[in-house]
Amino acid sequence: FNLFLNGKVDSGDYFEFLRKWFDRKDDSNMLFLKYEEGRKDTRKYILQIAEFLDNDVYPARLLADDEKILKLVLEHSSLEAMKQHPRRWCSDRTGYKPFIRKGSTGGWDELL
Repeated sequence: FNLFLNGKVDSGDYFEFLRKWFDRKDDSNMLFLKYEEGRKDTRKYILQIAEFLDNDVYPARLLADDEKILKLVLEHSSLEAMKQHPRRWCSDRTGYKPFIRKGSTGGWDELL
């Protein structure tokens, strides 16, 4: 938490990072996602990303063959899969053990 407050995370100062991207949220080549929406319906969220990347190609590929690829994407992007390999998702920092948070929404207020 202190690393986050001091801007010592991969993207630097979180609020400055977010502000720069938020300024561009309505650009046609920008897909602005909200974590809370993705947690509500991950399948729908993945399809939304696929449509943004190429609506004529990716949704059909994900849904083909009884949704085989979509099921793999959902499985490998789950919190359970991420927790099995936390170093894949977290940067190495001396003195800090990589971890994946619990993945719920609204948890930020528990830390303050």
